[in-house]
Amino acid sequence: MNSPKTLVVAALLTGLVVGGPTGALGDTRGRLGLQGLAVSNELTGELPDEGSWKALIGFGVGLVAELDLGTTVSLSFQPTLTPRNSRQEFKIFNQVVDHIDYDLTYLSLPLIVRVTGNPEGVRGFVTGGMDLGILIDATATGTTTSSEDIKDDLNPTSLGALFGAGVMVPVSRHFLSFELRYVQGLDDIVNREDSGTETSFTSPSVKYRGLELIVGFLFGLGGE
Repeated sequence: MNSPKTLVVAALLTGLVVGGPTGALGDTRGRLGLQGLAVSNELTGELPDEGSWKALIGFGVGLVAELDLGTTVSLSFQPTLTPRNSRQEFKIFNQVVDHIDYDLTYLSLPLIVRVTGNPEGVRGFVTGGMDLGILIDATATGTTTSSEDIKDDLNPTSLGALFGAGVMVPVSRHFLSFELRYVQGLDDIVNREDSGTETSFTSPSVKYRGLELIVGFLFGLGGE
């Protein structure tokens, strides 16, 4: 069942908001913005000796809605269309003889705590949180085969953990944001309830992991 994943994210949201500093919501400052990201993603899982995973690059876009809970702590919700692409290679005598490209697109719904250092000027920050992914599209393309829809082979949702670091550069009352983020999937993305192991994936458990380079522009709200 995938419903516990939704409950985890909902619980985090409730706990962080309720547990924020007293009076934080009465003197709200926050940000709304847009962001683009370059993702280097790799699927992971056991493969035969002649098989290996390779990371592929993809690009995504998203929104940012951020609420300050205190002087240096904020809660950020960042719905983003995120690629989770990867290649499975097959080798003979260390030469690639075949491959399968997996092109996966998720609507990522990360809930993130951002902690900044210096609250004035250029602000360094660290982030951490959870990411609920909703599968939008999934295809597999082989060396000699056309693209095949494999969405039914995958679970409709996935849960991941993330952490990152970056800087926010003030532009008047607004900010340019630059962040390098690592995301690690926590559960098997393959749907095995009906088909057992008879899917396009040979690994008994497949997860994703990736680095994301994120550039955003955030419009300051509230405050002076």
